[in-house]
Amino acid sequence: IGYGIDDPVDGDMGPLSPIRNETYYVTTIWDVTKGFRVGFQVSYLKTAYAVLKDADGFIFQTQFMWKF
Repeated sequence: IGYGIDDPVDGDMGPLSPIRNETYYVTTIWDVTKGFRVGFQVSYLKTAYAVLKDADGFIFQTQFMWKF
């Protein structure tokens, strides 16, 4: 589980640049066997802009790993 934030000084950013980014995430990894691993991550991202419309959304990622 994690959280990240990037909040630069607004005056240092250009009119189309993001002025704030936030990320929340949860990751789980399961070793099914010694040679096979499954992982899953869910992230929520939120970005604020000075001029453009703010944006947010979810990202879903999966991982399958075979070791041999």
